[in-house]
Amino acid sequence: MQSACSEPDLAALLHLGHLTLMLGEVERATVHTDGVRHESDTTHSVMTAYIACSLAARYYPHLDLGLIAQYAIVHDAVEIYAGDTVAFTRDEDGRADQRRREDMAYLQIREEAQ
Repeated sequence: MQSACSEPDLAALLHLGHLTLMLGEVERATVHTDGVRHESDTTHSVMTAYIACSLAARYYPHLDLGLIAQYAIVHDAVEIYAGDTVAFTRDEDGRADQRRREDMAYLQIREEAQ
């Protein structure tokens, strides 16, 4: 029988929970159907996972739904630190800025995972 989580494992799990809560605080440009509340990155990621898995099951049954769900859940994880970028209004400078912010965010998340 395996013992309870070690302190480092528990700390890593708590940090992952903290990152998840932070993802929920990232407001996207899109709003809910009420036209007022902004969609969070958490809502967006879960919705993307539902839709991607549904479409894959119907049109691409040979694909791994578990892997699709995993990619969908983490695809905007860097926005925890980089913030959301409105995709439809970016020019070349905006895309370069997004890349720089997301690269820095990725490195920060990776470093925290060590």
